[in-house]
Amino acid sequence: MRLGSVNYETRGKVALLTLDEPHKLNALSTGIRQGILEGLRKADTDDNIRVAVITGSGDKAFCAGADIGEFDFDPEKARSFLIAAIEVLAAPENTRKPVISAVNGIAYGGGFELAIASDFIIASDRARFAVPEIKLGLLPGFAIVRLQDIVGRAKAKEMSMLGDPISAEEACRLGIALRVVPHADMLADALAFAEQLAATPRLTEGPFYPDKLPAREHFAFYAQHFNTVGKFCFVAPRCSENRISRQSFWSGNHWDISLSSCRRSDTWQIRRPTCSR
Repeated sequence: MRLGSVNYETRGKVALLTLDEPHKLNALSTGIRQGILEGLRKADTDDNIRVAVITGSGDKAFCAGADIGEFDFDPEKARSFLIAAIEVLAAPENTRKPVISAVNGIAYGGGFELAIASDFIIASDRARFAVPEIKLGLLPGFAIVRLQDIVGRAKAKEMSMLGDPISAEEACRLGIALRVVPHADMLADALAFAEQLAATPRLTEGPFYPDKLPAREHFAFYAQHFNTVGKFCFVAPRCSENRISRQSFWSGNHWDISLSSCRRSDTWQIRRPTCSR
């Protein structure tokens, strides 16, 4: 079954979602985002499904993050994109059943976030993980919020401030991945693990993280942690005047991202990449 740009199939009690735009390195295009949301919702509401597995098609990428070709730094469009992105990247956490990310290649930016929002990562020995937004002069993605809880604050900052990828073996050592397997065996291993989970009593299903949140509460969650990344500048090349405060940018109560002209010291400046904050 095709859901957006994601292939959805069932194998016994396991739902397999395959991100299927390999020519774009399975980046988070509109079709991929649609498929992730619809696929995980379908798995969550199907009583015959006990576990979901997410992987990428092709040998190069699990998910390369945001689709640069769809970027538009118009403030209103950026706001809409962020709202949509948070819902997708929170989807594995908001799924009541266990979710496994079978990472077959690069997992960068939003692709990394998608993976670490899952309950488990099974990594191919070809997998690479990175928070590379800084190399484009952009604010690091949402991964920085969860990442510090996994690898610690210092390592999370290093990964975000340098943007360099880490190997599958390093990801396993840091506790990001559950294990690393040969590339040819990666999907089979993930599916076998999924079947093991599916065979356990139903009582073990449910939120594996104590901080799984309803989607609308993720704005407040990110706002609470945003001081971690407060030194970064969000760059919008077509904007030169507007400023945006952290508090108004992330409004957990109303899902509202609003521009302001305030001159407080804790504001981001949306401008060409000359920001030193």
